[in-house]
Amino acid sequence: MTVLRYAAANLSVTDATPATHYYNVEGGTVIFDESWTPYLQASITVTLPMEVSLPPALDQAALDALDPRNDPKPVALLVCTLYEYDEATGTLHSQADVSAALNIESRDIDWAAGTIALALATDEFKLQQEANKTTDPVNFRAHQSSLVHVVNDVLAAAGVTATLDGNSVDADVTTTTALTNLMTDPATTFVTSPQGYAGVACSTDHTDTTWFVAGTHCVNLYTPTAAESYLRLDPGTGMTNGMTAGNTYTLSGYGNVKTACSGTTTSPATRARAITVFVTAPSLGGTVEYHSGQLPNTVGTAARVSVTFTLPADTTAVYSRAYLGHTTGQVRWNAFQLTQGDGLETDGVTPLAYFDGAKAADTYYTYAWDGSANASTSTRTPIVDRSIDSLTVSPGESYWSMLDPVLGAAGLRLFCDEEGVWRLVDGLSYAVDGTVIVQDSNATALGDSIDLTDPDDVFGSVVVKYTWTDAAGNVETSYDAAGTGSPTQLVEHDNRAYPGPGEAGYLLAKGQGRGRVMSTTALSDYSARPYQGARIIAPYTQTQTGVVSRISFDLAQAEMDVTTRGLIDTPAGAWILAPDTVTWDDASATTTWDGLDNDFSNLT
Repeated sequence: MTVLRYAAANLSVTDATPATHYYNVEGGTVIFDESWTPYLQASITVTLPMEVSLPPALDQAALDALDPRNDPKPVALLVCTLYEYDEATGTLHSQADVSAALNIESRDIDWAAGTIALALATDEFKLQQEANKTTDPVNFRAHQSSLVHVVNDVLAAAGVTATLDGNSVDADVTTTTALTNLMTDPATTFVTSPQGYAGVACSTDHTDTTWFVAGTHCVNLYTPTAAESYLRLDPGTGMTNGMTAGNTYTLSGYGNVKTACSGTTTSPATRARAITVFVTAPSLGGTVEYHSGQLPNTVGTAARVSVTFTLPADTTAVYSRAYLGHTTGQVRWNAFQLTQGDGLETDGVTPLAYFDGAKAADTYYTYAWDGSANASTSTRTPIVDRSIDSLTVSPGESYWSMLDPVLGAAGLRLFCDEEGVWRLVDGLSYAVDGTVIVQDSNATALGDSIDLTDPDDVFGSVVVKYTWTDAAGNVETSYDAAGTGSPTQLVEHDNRAYPGPGEAGYLLAKGQGRGRVMSTTALSDYSARPYQGARIIAPYTQTQTGVVSRISFDLAQAEMDVTTRGLIDTPAGAWILAPDTVTWDDASATTTWDGLDNDFSNLT
């Protein structure tokens, strides 16, 4: 029986009018590669489009439709089909198509040859091309606890209307930063406190246990003798609590009205039941006060209030107060926090959680006193160092340049398949149904080489280097490393902030089993894809099994080059050699492994 095989390819583009133009495909390659971005890239040669006329004339509209500068951007529909013709029966069979709507990256006309070379790619191309077109950095930290959410936000910002597939793998990429609570007795622990906590125009009970947030009690302000009644939050005058001119700070505290406040209210009234900061600087024309919101004047209703303020460079004094602010009533205060910055967590949305040195470690930070407990400042230290700049796109920077190292650190792979589905997958464990088998019946070329001299392909350790300039203008450098063997692969990310550890380990794991390369060319199978299983049956050697990493289809020759990773020697009878349709559940209750005798048909 003689079977003739040939490949056909069709390319069409619909322009803005809208008119659909069809092109004659002369040849080219279609490549799926798990390590590439975009995942699918095609190099296609078509003949110059001509009008159906005499004398022949160029179809200018069809040519213009291929211009990658068009707005909206042109999308080329590529459909490749394999046909088999059985001469004996006269039957024509077709295999599954490769069908994809692809972006046109480039168009190169050869007028002498009468051809056009096109570079086509899946939608990751948009992430690589679209950039922050503003003059301000754009950050994607609002939903940083979910990489799926971050990716969807980035896709939307880049103008991609699709969202991630529902089976996408998620990861927490929360950025972290060290902070110090500058209050030396934030939980109001001591009667005679290093923080001061002196009452003015009121009595103070430093051992009130009726309510507290931190520690074991609060400070209660009662029996006011004047409306201007308050608790001092600093031990002296001048630049108190370790603050420095030129910086922004946030002061917060928890309060709770014990007895409803009434009578005369202090002036201005915004001081009452609030935290107020007074800043003195010549550039301010004297002293300016900044107010938090006010505690609700409802007995037993606790609330947290905060105030953010910036100290001019010429600041000479700053002091703060927690007010009662009425001539009758009682107000309890506790859990004060003074930190540099806007008082928000790194997501830029969530108010900074209260901490002192007594707080237990959580998912992101450990906490410790910088000196004596309850009598010194306290610091939170990231468990995983992940720069807040790692989720920031600078002006002019592409969205992909930000996202790529974050994905690497998480060990995840983002790609858009030929059906336009965006997937976020585990780069090591993700698998696609099916096995690509190369053997004597379909192989047209087969080579087997072992080379340990290329550190880009074979390595025993990985070092990843990140270099960037932070918001303060400082050049920062961080490293991630994995493995102890040789040689070492060095990966450098310039102008990218450290996204946390992980990429080095991911790259090292991905490279396991490299060194042996079996160069295989086989008759095209348009259902073959990366992430499928690979099985190479070569003469005079054990069967090799692994994972398909790359498939390159040659449209003119109807052949495919298959690149694999993680090849291992696989003896006859190994379970991995069982047909994809066979499972152990197919066996009877009495079936044993020895009973199979390397024949999986015994399971069916």
